[in-house]
Amino acid sequence: MASTTRPEWAIFSPLPPSPSGIADYVAEHLEPLSRFFRLHVVVEKPEQAGHNACGDVVVHALEAFNRDPRLKRIPRLYHVGNNPFHEFVFREAIETPGVVVLHDFVIHHLISNITLGRGDAEAYASILSREHGKVGRHLARLRAAGCFSEFQQFLTPLSGMVIRRARSVIVHSTWAKRKIVELFPDTPTRCIPHHFFDGDLADLPLDRGAARAVIGADPDKLLFVCVGYVTPPKQVELLIRALGRVRSVLPEFELWLVGEAADQDGVVDLAKTEGLADRLKLTGRVALDMFQSAMLAADIVVNLRYPSAGETSGTLVRALGLGCCCVIFDYGTFADIPDDAAVRLPLDTADVDALADALVRLASDPGLRGRLGDAAKRHVLKANDLKRCASLYADAISESSSTSVRGRATARVDG
Repeated sequence: MASTTRPEWAIFSPLPPSPSGIADYVAEHLEPLSRFFRLHVVVEKPEQAGHNACGDVVVHALEAFNRDPRLKRIPRLYHVGNNPFHEFVFREAIETPGVVVLHDFVIHHLISNITLGRGDAEAYASILSREHGKVGRHLARLRAAGCFSEFQQFLTPLSGMVIRRARSVIVHSTWAKRKIVELFPDTPTRCIPHHFFDGDLADLPLDRGAARAVIGADPDKLLFVCVGYVTPPKQVELLIRALGRVRSVLPEFELWLVGEAADQDGVVDLAKTEGLADRLKLTGRVALDMFQSAMLAADIVVNLRYPSAGETSGTLVRALGLGCCCVIFDYGTFADIPDDAAVRLPLDTADVDALADALVRLASDPGLRGRLGDAAKRHVLKANDLKRCASLYADAISESSSTSVRGRATARVDG
């Protein structure tokens, strides 16, 4: 498509090196999306506007963009995530309707950060009450009294304030689309799979042995890998307990946690309790090439998430696309993964039996691991192909251009 005929769109999102997976996601799809549109990417601060975006994509700082009358008229695509790096995107999406890519159905953690995190309990209570009625008011009072569990935030998404203002919404899973259609039937909603980016695969090791040499793993031991920021919802505790239960019947193995751990001391203490102290490796935060090499080196990648904010795991998509044998829970956004492409466990975070049995079965059957990995790779290369996903984005964006903004009062974030 000739550049003079491409419509302009503004994409609001952080970009690398922001420590947000969505920043990487957006950077990866700029080039294929720029074939359909003349793109402006809007970041929060001037020092972030120097990002080396592809082709003729222009990066603007938010304040400068909004000062330009012409730029302010360009239609907008907002990438909203459940963390503080997306506050400016969230506020702009509330102020000026556009197409919203809702990466997390739950954005309660973001709202907590920009209200309670700044000492504004009144604004937090007002939002929770407005979005969830009596339940919201009750939860706000409980939290103010110090009676609070992280789990409560997953039960009250608070994403309605963005969804109701959107021209249309894009999500990455059939589960998230179903939730939005059920709760907000007037909002046009599309499911576009989380893309698989293969632009950096040429530099990766060619096989498992080479990958182990790169990361320094024992070439002869069975290798279990869990990747990403290690927090309680990643269920690493469940994994360690399961491995502890069956360690005597498994061949020699190591467990690598590749990524920063929120509670490293707690993880190490549990590993000692379960007799795994000499089998545990915590890498801390690593570069992307090391991250991917660790997945390629793994015999089994464990990606258990509960509770979930309704996100699609970019690390899981990457692991599946690399042909890894993966173990997941059978619920929520994971339902889009075919049965033959991963080991799907019933959701149970209290009983380790199902996970322990699955790990023993996979450890003893390399043929099964290979078949699962091959099926995973075939599925992702077809369903999550980057060019296909960019084309679906183009369709959704173009369709929204002919959709009038539904009249609604602007939601308030300041109570």
